[in-house]
Amino acid sequence: MQKFGFDFGDPYYTFDGLQFAFRVCTLENVYGINPDTATSSMTNGRLTIETGGYQYAGGQKTCPGTLKADIHKRDDGVCFHVKARHHEVIKGITILIRHLAAPDEEEQIYNWPTLDLNAPSFPHINTPDGTTSFILPDSTILRHRRWAVYREYSGKWVFNLTEDEAYTEQSHEMTGSQWTLLRDRDHHAVSGIWYGMLAKERGLRPWHERSDIPEWFREVSLVLNMHCEGWTGHVFNTFDRQLDILKWIADRMDGRRVLVYLAGWDGRYYWNYPIYKPSTACGGEDGLFRMIEGAHKLGMHVVPMFGVIASNYKNTKEMGFQKAVCRTAYDLEEICDWTGWDEDLATEPIWQPLNVGEAEFRQHLLHRIHSITDQFQTDGVVLDISGWLPKDPRHDLFNGLSQLIRNLQQRYEDYLIFGENGSDLHWSMIPFYHHGAHLKADHPFFTYCRTAYHLWQGAPGRGSTGVFEGGLNPYQALKVDNPAIPTLAIVQDTLSSHSDEMEKVIDMSMKWGDRWLS
Repeated sequence: MQKFGFDFGDPYYTFDGLQFAFRVCTLENVYGINPDTATSSMTNGRLTIETGGYQYAGGQKTCPGTLKADIHKRDDGVCFHVKARHHEVIKGITILIRHLAAPDEEEQIYNWPTLDLNAPSFPHINTPDGTTSFILPDSTILRHRRWAVYREYSGKWVFNLTEDEAYTEQSHEMTGSQWTLLRDRDHHAVSGIWYGMLAKERGLRPWHERSDIPEWFREVSLVLNMHCEGWTGHVFNTFDRQLDILKWIADRMDGRRVLVYLAGWDGRYYWNYPIYKPSTACGGEDGLFRMIEGAHKLGMHVVPMFGVIASNYKNTKEMGFQKAVCRTAYDLEEICDWTGWDEDLATEPIWQPLNVGEAEFRQHLLHRIHSITDQFQTDGVVLDISGWLPKDPRHDLFNGLSQLIRNLQQRYEDYLIFGENGSDLHWSMIPFYHHGAHLKADHPFFTYCRTAYHLWQGAPGRGSTGVFEGGLNPYQALKVDNPAIPTLAIVQDTLSSHSDEMEKVIDMSMKWGDRWLS
């Protein structure tokens, strides 16, 4: 955590045993209330703070602007919200609260939305009296939120709650969410309020009530991570070999219980994004058609992987998608140097994120999904990096993703939307993922969604992660008591050298189905 090395000079205002201070973060600096221009009044138990100016740089400088904060008690807790105006574009509003949180030497920062599904979606606060308090927003609007407990320069402990404006809506004004502080409450009861908000505002429904799940998927007890062509051009499995493997599996279990996830089906993994045409090295269109037709005859279902955001820099330029390149809140191009592809001990930023909120790129992606689905009769789509939420001021990626998914659901029946990752904000539009296998059975995720094991799961033997950039991930036997759907990674030697382990996984998957699908 990076903090000020000086006293910022925030004036604090007392309400119900707590002290509140307020800041405005712009794209250029951070500002607090100027006490010389501020007034506060208490009317009918409601504290109102107003200022006609800001101070900043530890009180050394001042500037014009307005801020109004309102704090009052309600039956269910303490409510507060802030409205601000500044001559610079406002990035977000920070609320500081003293005497609320117990000291926490870890000084950990929490975020929402987050891909860490074990992290809280709203503040859970250990208080000095040994109880737990919670702070809930009044809506699930997509605004990036952060919170932490830390010792500020004064030496006092403070709870920091920061909310950014939606990046496509940033301006010189911001009205923050209304927050409610709930003291000494039951965690499950407060979580119920949050998920109730997601149900009301986002249409989130429990798994057994969802209408976006194909009936055939409710019988699936084994997912095959079928690795095709990797970034270097190494072919793990041709389409014909894949069909031979599927026939071998179908001799040992009902094919209707099997979902085939194709990764790298479109040629060099990630390098070819976002062209999306069948890999020539794996067998081309004819080979893919034979494999999918054969899988369907076996009762299996097949879903190919498409990148929601990824594009090779070269392809971005040649295909004319520069307008779709994701940008930061400061209007700079996003750079992705997450992955290393060539084992030279450095990452290769050869791909960049495109924003599916940009209409032309979204239409291209839909066109390619439609084309592959219609030509090969695939049974759904895997949306790679589905949880990515850039701070792009030009295009709303979340809204674009929602439009893309609605289009697919309206066009196709019994069609599976399969995401890689996502926060609870995504759960209402994506029912199935491959990143939640680490979650415990009583996690709220399983009330609404299902998951397989991630593509990084190691295959039997050396633990190859196939096309995925992990390289090796030691193979681990699956367990029946895990609610994640059993998943088997299939690379070049899985059947030829590890058929005994495949037999064990197949047997376990049938036992898993008896337990979790009944």
